[in-house]
Amino acid sequence: AWQFYSYISMFLGAIEAVIMPIFSEELSRNLEMAKKILARMTKYITWLGLAAVGATWIFVPKLLELLFGLRYLPSVPLILYAVIALPVDAMAVVFRPALFALHAQKALLKITLYMLLTNVLAAILTYFYGAWGFILTMPLGSGLSLYLRRKYTIKEKPELAFGVNSIFSWDLYDHELLGRIWRRISGRY
Repeated sequence: AWQFYSYISMFLGAIEAVIMPIFSEELSRNLEMAKKILARMTKYITWLGLAAVGATWIFVPKLLELLFGLRYLPSVPLILYAVIALPVDAMAVVFRPALFALHAQKALLKITLYMLLTNVLAAILTYFYGAWGFILTMPLGSGLSLYLRRKYTIKEKPELAFGVNSIFSWDLYDHELLGRIWRRISGRY
């Protein structure tokens, strides 16, 4: 279950490498544009995370059964629970490049130390409850990571704060972007 979750999470985490130089450049040029980029990237990566959760819930049980037979079916509930953390992990991914761009390595170190506490909790719960003990801490760790990264980003640069409701809003730009993506996918440029 953990390995499967890691593969999906790795895909979302790769977006961080793209965001880092773009955000750093915009932050030095135009703070308002940097805020828009941060908000849009958070929105889109959250949507990707939600799509990954949906796809996992729909396809993974049958796919595992098809590829491996009944051997891995006991891990399906663990996988389905673990992927609930994906959208939250996805949102947290965006704030790490923001903290690097803000030269907030001290904040990143503090976040890492706080996250070690969730690893200790995971180890304790794993001892008592096995795999479920470990998986149960994943949403907690994801939520803590998002909270801390967002908190320290806003602490460093309060102008970068944006409302959570913007993640679930739909505007003309989103409509045009989706249209361009669909035209690319369908082959109609």
